[in-house]
Amino acid sequence: MTPPIERAPRREHAAVADALASALLADPVYADIVLPGQHRQRALRRFLAAVLRSAPADGLIIDATRDDRGRIVGAAVWQRSAVGRDSAVLAQLPHLPAFLGALGPRGVLRAARTQRVLERHRPVEAHWYLFALGVRPEAQRAGLGTALLQHRLDELDAAGEAAYLESASARDRALLDRLGFVPGAVIQGLASARPVAMFRPHARRVRRAA
Repeated sequence: MTPPIERAPRREHAAVADALASALLADPVYADIVLPGQHRQRALRRFLAAVLRSAPADGLIIDATRDDRGRIVGAAVWQRSAVGRDSAVLAQLPHLPAFLGALGPRGVLRAARTQRVLERHRPVEAHWYLFALGVRPEAQRAGLGTALLQHRLDELDAAGEAAYLESASARDRALLDRLGFVPGAVIQGLASARPVAMFRPHARRVRRAA
């Protein structure tokens, strides 16, 4: 049976970042931001924590699932689409010291470059963006990632809202196709990955198309 999924409060952002850093250590997109090295997982954890702190509270949803000890083992981070791309960058400026502490100056430049490449493919219409989804290695292959994704998609369908993400895995794209995501362009410009832009129209548009 899948453990319950709940919204993670702000006070648990560090625990969410820790779970995601463990899960995404081998993710090719993050390999462009945090280079391989002895302290890579720590740097990734600090970077993810800085992202969560910099996101506006009313534009951030974190779904989480826990093990039987109450520890967060999986999480999905959703961000509401910004009115303009510049607004997202400006919102992060007050948190620049945290990003510098996590990645260093060169790492911050790599992160900004990666963000620009990905944002060029974001939909124009309003949507929720899946910034990160991950399950700790020891809790994988139990369907938790799919459950986290389906949970939020059900909520978005009920609200008539769209979803968007990038997928660097052909295996994941087969699942995303079944969940209603439509593949778009292959995103060029990243050193370590060629993810595919995937958009899921809101429920009203899906019903009209059917």
